[in-house]
Order: sequence, then C-alpha cells, then structure tokens
Amino acid sequence: MRIVDRCGGLPLALTVLAHHAAGRPALRLTEVAAELEDQRRRLDLLSGDDPAFSVRAAFSRSYRDLPSDASAAFRLIGRLPGRSVHIAAFAAAAELDVAAATRSLNRLVRQHLVSEPRPGVYMMHDVLRFYAAELADLHGDDGRAVRRLFDHYLASAVRADRLITPNRYQVADAAAADASTGVAHVDAEAARSWMRAELPVLLALFQVDDPALDIYIWQLAYTLRGYFYLARELDAWLQTHQVALRSALRLGDQRAEALTRNNLGMVLTAVRRFDEAVDEHHQAHALFEAIGEFRGMSDCLANIGALLSRQERYEEALLYQQDALRYYLDAGLSRNSGITLRSMANTYLALGQLDEGVRCAEEALSLALAGEHGLDIAQAGNILGTARERTADHVRAEIALRQALVHAESCGSVREQAKAHWVLGEVALATGRRADAESSFNAAVHLYERAGSSLANSVREIIGSLRDA
Repeated sequence: MRIVDRCGGLPLALTVLAHHAAGRPALRLTEVAAELEDQRRRLDLLSGDDPAFSVRAAFSRSYRDLPSDASAAFRLIGRLPGRSVHIAAFAAAAELDVAAATRSLNRLVRQHLVSEPRPGVYMMHDVLRFYAAELADLHGDDGRAVRRLFDHYLASAVRADRLITPNRYQVADAAAADASTGVAHVDAEAARSWMRAELPVLLALFQVDDPALDIYIWQLAYTLRGYFYLARELDAWLQTHQVALRSALRLGDQRAEALTRNNLGMVLTAVRRFDEAVDEHHQAHALFEAIGEFRGMSDCLANIGALLSRQERYEEALLYQQDALRYYLDAGLSRNSGITLRSMANTYLALGQLDEGVRCAEEALSLALAGEHGLDIAQAGNILGTARERTADHVRAEIALRQALVHAESCGSVREQAKAHWVLGEVALATGRRADAESSFNAAVHLYERAGSSLANSVREIIGSLRDA
C-alpha cells in the first residue's frame, strides 16, 4: 500500500515502477518503497529515457494540451504548500475571481491532473505536484503568488480569531491585514469550522522556509493560538510557535520574539515540559522589560503563576498571579483580570482557602459575563461551580455549572463541557441523586474521550467505585 500511495494510485506510475523493478530482480518491495520515500527523487525514479515508461513524459503530454489559463493554474498548484487548496485561497493566490479560478481548475479535473474530493477543494497528488513545481521553476514563476496566499490566510485567520476569541489582544500588523482579501466568517461557529477545515493547509504554511515570509509566519502563529487554546490543538500550537520563534529571531524583532516565547511557554506548560516553559517565560519577560511593554511583562508573570500552580507550588504561584492582577486592574484590562482571577481561584482552592477561591471565581465570572466571551464564561463558571461544591453550596454550584455548560457548548469547548458534567456529577452524588450522578459522569467520560484527554480514566474510576459500592 505504501508503494501505491507514493505513486498516487496512478496506473502509469505503477506500470513504470514495475518495469524498472523487473530490471532489478534482487530489489525487494520494501526497498522500492523506501526509495520512493525521498520526495525529491520520486519523480526521477518514475521516469527514464524510454518515453513509453516515463511518468514525466506522460505528464508533459497532458500539460501541453492545456490552454494557457489551465497550464498557469497547474504550475501555481505546484508552488502552493499543502496537498489541497480551497478555491477561495487559490483565487487569491492567482489574482483571479472565484469564477475564473474555478474554470481553470475544472479543466485540470477533466484532464485528471487534479481531483476535487469536496466541493470547492482541489487536490493534486505529490508526484504531479513535483512535476508542476518543476514547470513553475522552468517557467520563471516568482514567489508573489505564495505571498498572496499568506495574505489570504492571515486575513482570514485574524477575522476568525476576532469571532472565536473576542477582545483578545491582536498584533498590530495582523489586525491591519488587507480587508480586501480573506474569508469573511458570518459567526463564531463558521470561524471554528473554517479553522478545523483549513488546519492542514495552515500547518503546511509553516513548512515554507523563506525569510521574506517571516513576518507572516510569526503573526499567523500568534493569531492561530486562540483557536489552538480553545480546541486543545497542542501539537499544532507547539509546532507553529517553534517555527515562528525562528522567524522572529531571523527578523531581529524583540516584540515578535517576546510574544512568541510567551505563547510557546504556555503550550510547553500544557504538555508538562515545565523547565522549558519557565525558561521561555523568563526570556519573554526580559524582552518585554527591554522594550518597556508592561502588559507583556504582566502576561509572563501570570503565565509563570499558572505554571507554578501546575507544579503544586501554590504559595509561589499566588505571588506571581497577584502581581499580574495588580497591573491588569490598574490598566483596566478586564479580560486579563478575569483570566488571572480564575487562576487565583484554582490556587486558593488547592491551598484549602475556599472562601477566597469562591470570591476570585465570582469576580472572574462577573468580568467574563460583562465581556460576553463564551469560553471565559464557561471556564469561570466551572471554577465557581467547583468552589461552591467544595463549600457544600450545592444549589448555587449547580446553577454556575449549568451556566458553564451552556456557554461551553455554544463556544465549542469539549473540555469545558466535560468538566461541567464531571462536577455536576459530584454535586448530584453529594445530594443523593445517584442516577443523575452516573449520567453526568458518563457524559464527562464521553466528552473527555472525544477530546483525547486522559481525564476520562479518572472519571471512569469514580463510576467504577460507585458500581462497586
């Protein structure tokens, strides 16, 4: 199957490979497959001096039959990163309207040079893509189309992030992305759907190593972080920010480096690489201090506090969180204040200071409701519900948790839905409603499994202990 996949399932490619393999009888199939792994050599391996057994010669015949617009489209796809492209992105890169772009791509579909697996999404197999890239190099096609593609995706991502994470701080250049390009998302759900659908292409953009695109790379990584946090796309978050850091360093832009390092520290904390995380936050703090950006310094302090709390160093964590909160309150940054108050609520609960935990959670929820950000409301409601459950205030705990569940569902946060169901199960158990408790715990398990979280096992243990009892 590896050989078939590397040949794109193309009958001609498989025939050529069989012809070549017949001339080398000592060669095993595993060795043939290994040779095809090298993308740079694959087209050469499938071509040769005999035109009857050359994939490149066959592609050349099909290419020569194309009209000029379709041949230009074919070469352009060879330039674009990723194995597929949406018609809107292709049109932006080609400087065409969607109708003209569609006509060109449909000609390629009819010639079996491109497939359309979903309406408006076009795909070209790697073997064809390498040939198209060769032609683009020979034709002298420059890199402006790729830059236009980055313009399209950066503008689209900025618009999506404004809906997914309203009131989030935007990097200045990304926020000023050309309003004439990109996708206009109708609402937050459409923005999340676009992010999910385009994520493979968005990640492919970070494989383009071109210093001329460095400003796009770090700004795009920063912009995508809001969705990565919501959807818990930790691998994508880590991957994009490692590339973005290289770009920021190559630019010599201290602010870009500081913002990227701070975000990188957050995901390293999430994947429990604590030593690396604290180093990134300290480096980011020093950079923010050097350029006099107090907000950035406070963000680093808040994130170090969250990291220390994850390490169960609660008293130290609280000092960092309190320092950050003072700045946020003085600067009138209500969303940052609410996020920090949520962290402080968790820290106080871990220290057994339940009244302080409830107070911080109530303030965090109040700020989240004023900001009308669904994920903030869900997270604050869950923490408040947890704090009230710990103080045996079960009625008000359930009110907060139900509120959190509604907002977690509306913003698409599977983990916050799972957390709400888990604590609702604890509340039901504490108030003698065993059937309700089991129902909530089962819902939590299902949602944690969907999110790929190991917390599903913790809830399963609770269900098992209930059944044993």
